[in-house]
Amino acid sequence: MNMLNLNQQLKRVEIKEFEIENQIVFNYFDNLPTSERDEKLLRAIYIGVLALMEDRISAFLSKTSNELGTELESLKMIFEMKKE
Repeated sequence: MNMLNLNQQLKRVEIKEFEIENQIVFNYFDNLPTSERDEKLLRAIYIGVLALMEDRISAFLSKTSNELGTELESLKMIFEMKKE
């Protein structure tokens, strides 16, 4: 069975038994308070998907600060709404 499943009815991504061995990722989450880790993981996935959709990470990072700021502001609003 695959680790990643798309639930078409609920329009969501389901990841089962996910583990990653990466020092940079570990250090980032190790330095976060436990209460923030779930939110930051979702944020990292979202930003990573946006970068992949741009086809090249360099193209994503070279966007104007206004465009990038708009994307990140939208992400911030989504996470704030989910907190409520």
